[in-house]
Amino acid sequence: MHNSPSPPHGTSILEQASVYAAKKKKEVREKEEGILKNIEEFSLADQELLLNVTVNSDLVLKYPLKLEYQKAFLKLILGKLEKGNLKGSIEIHDDFYSAYGRIISRNESNSEYFKHYVVDTDVISLKENINLISEGTTGLKTWQASLALSEWALKNKNYLKDKTILELGSGIGLTGLVIALKCIPKKYIFSDCHISVLKNLCQNIVTNTSENRDNFRLEDNVVLEVELKSSVKLSALNLPWEEVDLSICNKIGNIDIILAADVVYDSDLFSSLLNSLQCFAKYCKTKDIIFACTERNPETLNSFLKCIGEHFVVTEEKCPAQQHFIWSPTPQVKFFRFILK
Repeated sequence: MHNSPSPPHGTSILEQASVYAAKKKKEVREKEEGILKNIEEFSLADQELLLNVTVNSDLVLKYPLKLEYQKAFLKLILGKLEKGNLKGSIEIHDDFYSAYGRIISRNESNSEYFKHYVVDTDVISLKENINLISEGTTGLKTWQASLALSEWALKNKNYLKDKTILELGSGIGLTGLVIALKCIPKKYIFSDCHISVLKNLCQNIVTNTSENRDNFRLEDNVVLEVELKSSVKLSALNLPWEEVDLSICNKIGNIDIILAADVVYDSDLFSSLLNSLQCFAKYCKTKDIIFACTERNPETLNSFLKCIGEHFVVTEEKCPAQQHFIWSPTPQVKFFRFILK
């Protein structure tokens, strides 16, 4: 996938996003026309197969996508099929109307839904929240820097293999699950500090490791320990940055790599975040720290880089090209490596 051209100087982020959205809509429309052009000729068997791999699949029935999306999908397909039916070339499978009726009769009062990410032969299913801010936190959605960090991980499998990794601000758990299932670290430690985020995170870990784990321990849906059949050890910790000290570090043990996505957004958190990174580098012997940062506010990001630059060597790394995951190029996701001076 090629990168979009750089926007002209002086163009606002909103204008950049509008141009990008228009371009993506055109690309999606062209792909839809190519994929769907033969649907008007689908046999009953073809139609049944299409339903069984989409809205009637075991995966979607168990972990449902947003109802709005499912309705739009079925309405589009039914429109194509009805054109074929009017031409007299096909019959419409009754199960299409049954599926559409089932979905439109449901009330999307529940703000929770699932997203499914296909990574090679694996499907990662994550429960998210439809709202940007829910229960006083933004950690119940997948943000673009997490998608970019997951892409980076898949391009650095050998580097991550057999390492002990701590992720700060894990959110719903996409990056950690990608690494645990595809990069085979020695141990992966998810962490966050909001009770609702931790509960959802633990549920997502259990959901996506049910067929791959040997054992797990869950305490109050907050602290989780899982061992996968690949011998990868997973844990989820309640880890407020302001509480990180020698005692906490001794409990965690040595950490080879620290990862974080979209944790640099509030200058009020810089002091506790920086303190935790210094503790991990000193007491957990962490040699490498990688941050994926969405540059929503350049002033905030530059302020953080200035603060951390007083104690760490800061190097900007290249953002990976999109291959397994797709995210908006605006605002830009930037990667940084921090090494204690």
